Amino acid sequence: MDLCNAAKLDTLTFPSHLSHFPAAIGPLHLFRRDFVTLFIPHRGLLEAILNMGIPMEVLFKISNFWLLAFATAASHLDSKMLDANMEFVDDVARRKSEHLLNSDIRDVIEKIPMRVRSQSWLIRTRHLLHEEREPPPLISHMMFIFSSVLFVMSFPWSLFFCVKIIKEYQRAVIFRLGRLIKGGTKGPGLFFILPCIDTCKIVDLRVLSFDVPPQEILSRDSVTVSVEAVIYFRVSNPVISVTNVNDAQFSTRLLAQTTLRNVLGTKTLSEMLSERDAIANITEKVLDEGTVPWGVKVERVEIKDIRLPHQLTRSMAAEAEAVRRARAAVIHAEGEKNASRWISEAADIISNNTISVQLRYLQTLHQVAAQRNNTIVIPYPIEVARRLVKKYGQRGFSKK
Repeated sequence: MDLCNAAKLDTLTFPSHLSHFPAAIGPLHLFRRDFVTLFIPHRGLLEAILNMGIPMEVLFKISNFWLLAFATAASHLDSKMLDANMEFVDDVARRKSEHLLNSDIRDVIEKIPMRVRSQSWLIRTRHLLHEEREPPPLISHMMFIFSSVLFVMSFPWSLFFCVKIIKEYQRAVIFRLGRLIKGGTKGPGLFFILPCIDTCKIVDLRVLSFDVPPQEILSRDSVTVSVEAVIYFRVSNPVISVTNVNDAQFSTRLLAQTTLRNVLGTKTLSEMLSERDAIANITEKVLDEGTVPWGVKVERVEIKDIRLPHQLTRSMAAEAEAVRRARAAVIHAEGEKNASRWISEAADIISNNTISVQLRYLQTLHQVAAQRNNTIVIPYPIEVARRLVKKYGQRGFSKK
């Protein structure tokens, strides 16, 4: 489809050296109602311009000028690079119904809110770490020359601002004119940055830790508990931790809270109390997978404390006390049973031997005398007592 006919605009003549332009960027399906919104992102601004009485044809003329400028810039680019980096989508609904959109572009379109979606718009699919995004050579050279001159003019004071020293456990992520430099990071040691055009951000690679605040969690058996944990993590990729997330530590902290709640919500109270190590390992694995796009490596997760409600604590303590009492009673009964059996066996052995009875008697007297009591009652056989009474004539004893 011809570009001018598709856009329904006035005749647009391309210079002779841009004859390959349509083939370089592929078919551009631009509709008239959305052509102006492609170059004027805010619809409110376009409506305000139309309300001022500016004819639509004048706006189309301005759009033609911008399109010609875009074509001139695109003529200096490689066709493959341009095709890989941008694509015009004409009618999203039609192309989706005809299955003309691939899955990646369709997912991107679905994630864009309807209030900012247009039927003709530019989709950029470039990635930060997988392509060169250098500024125009002229601007880059001019800024480099300006920075070098500024460094020379302010020497040696510029050394205090341009020479950086990075420790062994640190890395510096350097941006030049807002773009990540080739190589990404510098350090450890001494390195040099250009004034005004280079900015650096220092990233600590050591293992850091933070306490997860108490989380009120409802267990699978409907018991509310308060759980505290400790997270140990480190930055594994300084470039991604700076470019993909605003604050890696704060984001990891928030993700740790939600992950801990999700994991413990699938456990019962008894599992929480008895399987702390398993819960910590599961939380560490899930949290580590979630922080990979942020350049963060979770080293360890520890469950610090699990607090139960006061009433539940009292009931569990009473239950544990009752179990201990029952166990003690069983042990005491078993001891009495064993003791009585051994005593019975000992009595049978002693009764069959008179000498053993006399020895037991003397042993008992010895034990009583060792207690130093004032009154000691010594049992005597009744026959001996009767003989004494008859011999000495004492009264007070009755015969039986």
